[in-house]
Order: sequence, then C-alpha cells, then structure tokens
Amino acid sequence: MLEMKGAMELTVVGLLVVFSVMILSLPSVLHSKTHNTVYLESPGNDTWSTGTNDTIAFVYNHTGIGELANCTLYIGNTAVNLSLNVANDTSTSVYANATISEGNNWWNVTCTNSSGYQDNSSVYLLKVDRTAPAFSSYSNINSTGAVNMTANLSFTLTDSYNNVSACKVKIYNPDGTTMTKTGTMNASGLVRSCYVNLSAGDISGYGHFILEPWANDTLGNSGYGTNQSNWTIVYLQAGWNLLQVDRNCTLGTFNLTGTVSKISKYSNQHKNYTTWIKGTATNENVSLTDGDAVYVYSTSSSYWIRYWGADVSSRNITMYDGWNQMMAFNRSGLTLEQICNEPIENATAAIKYVSYHNSRSGLYQSHRCGFHINENVTVPKGYGYWINVENQTAQIRNRD
Repeated sequence: MLEMKGAMELTVVGLLVVFSVMILSLPSVLHSKTHNTVYLESPGNDTWSTGTNDTIAFVYNHTGIGELANCTLYIGNTAVNLSLNVANDTSTSVYANATISEGNNWWNVTCTNSSGYQDNSSVYLLKVDRTAPAFSSYSNINSTGAVNMTANLSFTLTDSYNNVSACKVKIYNPDGTTMTKTGTMNASGLVRSCYVNLSAGDISGYGHFILEPWANDTLGNSGYGTNQSNWTIVYLQAGWNLLQVDRNCTLGTFNLTGTVSKISKYSNQHKNYTTWIKGTATNENVSLTDGDAVYVYSTSSSYWIRYWGADVSSRNITMYDGWNQMMAFNRSGLTLEQICNEPIENATAAIKYVSYHNSRSGLYQSHRCGFHINENVTVPKGYGYWINVENQTAQIRNRD
C-alpha cells in the first residue's frame, strides 16, 4: 500500500511539473498568434494634410516578429512602398511612390519576418486637401448718400473639403502702391460670401484702381480670384466738378454724395445749362443718359468711389460747332492729344481743342490739337472734358 501511495504521489508531482511547464510556455504561444505587432505613428488617424507623396511621411514601427522584417505601405489596396530589413522597435519613415489624391486616403502597413510570419497594422484615414477656395458671383455695388461715397465688392467662395476661413482684396492703387483690405463673411461653412467695403481711406491716390480678391480655407490653402478692374476714385473739390453719369437716371436721382447740393446738365446743341438744386422740384425730373457728362457742385471736398460696369451704353454722342461737354467711357485714360485724334463720324469736321477740368487743382488744362502744350495731360476715368469742334456737327463714339 505504501509503495502504491508513493508511486501515485510521484505521478501527481510529475503531472504538476508538466502542467506548470505548459502554463509557463503559454504566453509565448499566445503572443505569436494574436498580438498586433505593427503600429502606425504618423499621420494620426482621421487627420488632414495639404502635402503630396513627396512631403507626407508615413511613420510606423514593428515589434515581436523578429529583429528585421520586410514592410509594405499600402494606400487603399495599392502597395506604394516596400522597405527591406526594417529594424524592430524603431520608428521608420517612408514616402509613397505614387500620387496621393485629394480626399480620403486609407493607409496601413504589413510586415513579414524571415520565417514568413506576416502581421498587419490597423487602417488609418488620411484626408488631403490642396485646393484653395473657388471664386464666383462677383458683385460690384455703388452706394450713395455718404459724405465720402463708398462702394462694395462681394463674391462667393466655395471649398470642397474645409471651411473657408478668411477673405480680403489686394488694392492696386492709382499712385502705383498696393494695399490690402480684409473682408467680412457670413456664417461658416464650405460656401461663404465675402463683403469688402471701400472708402476713401482705403485708396491711395485718385483715378483708376484694381481689386484682386483673395481667400483661404482652414488648412491655409489660399488663392486669388478674378481682378475687378473697372474701379475709380474721383476727387470732388469744393465747388463745381465735371463728372460722368454711370446710369440712366434724372438730375434728382443722380445723388453722388452727401456734399453734392446742385447738379447741372449742359446742352451741346443749345449751349446752355439745366440745373437742379437739392431739395427743390424744379428740373428734378430732367433725364440723364448713361454716359453723359454733368457738372456737380460739392459744398466741401469729398471722394467718389465708383464701379464702371460694362453696361455703360455704347452710343454716338453728337457734337456741335463750338464747345461740347463730353465723357467717353472707354476713352478715359487717354491724353488730350490722343483725344484730338479720336475718329469722328464726319469727314469734314475737325477737333480743334480739348480741355480737361482738373478737380484737384480746380483749373482747366486745355490743349490745341497738334501743339505740344498739355498734350500729355491724362483724363482719368470718371471725369468729363470738353471738345471744341470746328465748323461742322459731328459724332463721336463714347466707347468701343
């Protein structure tokens, strides 16, 4: 009995020893079958980038499948990088050998050791946006009634992936300098409207200037829109100023700024003026035609910012023997001598003099055609001038 008992105890002890050895070896068995050994470090999951395959570094490491492994980077289901003998427990940085498209890019890494054991990483999402907001729906708006007349430029911005975050315009000033003016936008989103208000303090010099719209998104992708070029800032001196009418209206509704108290229309044919005084009914409804030149009386100096749209009427303006008050929309910016040489629709008529009223100085600058005095004086867009036609009635086109 004692011998049997001793044998049984030895057997139990032996079984316990064998079971203990099995338990001690179990973690290594489980580790080789279930542990994820490839880790993605960068870019993080569900993050944005503006980079390309040359600039986006994919960083990973592997552990537990041997000191060295061959690892493949996948974007989608396409292998885009194979790295041989990648060391374990080391952050490895690689680049895609293929174009990374804008939008969603799912990426992962697979590593294989020398024994053929393969392990896969998790799958991360990388979102790419390299495109600036798109510009559309430009609106150039003139305002009235202010002491210094202001104007507004608005445009729509659309981004496919990220919110539009900022907008402004670059101003190419009449004096050759540049400035920027930040705009305001409506509620956040992929589609936003930008509004830029312009006042005299935003412009340096007077005459023609250009606005170049700009915007960016939350990732910093930025771009420029279409130049808005038909802008002019006109200086109004205290007193009479010869300006252009930019729409069909009346003397009473052609209200430029709060400083204008009188507007006067000149008849080239009858050589007389018809005047409206603000606050009165006399001559209030006398019509003005888009493109006419009129005198406006300002009680103090001010500025007149205007957008001259392509809708200015293209028409012949009749000139009569003697002085004629003119405004040629598409010919503003010409010198007085160039105006002398403008084609007129009467072969026997001739332009003898051209005179420009400089509102900055309050003086007239006159030029006799063919002579050198004041031949290079330039008439800015928005201002009127006088043409003296000799002997005959003629017509001149106010724009091309």
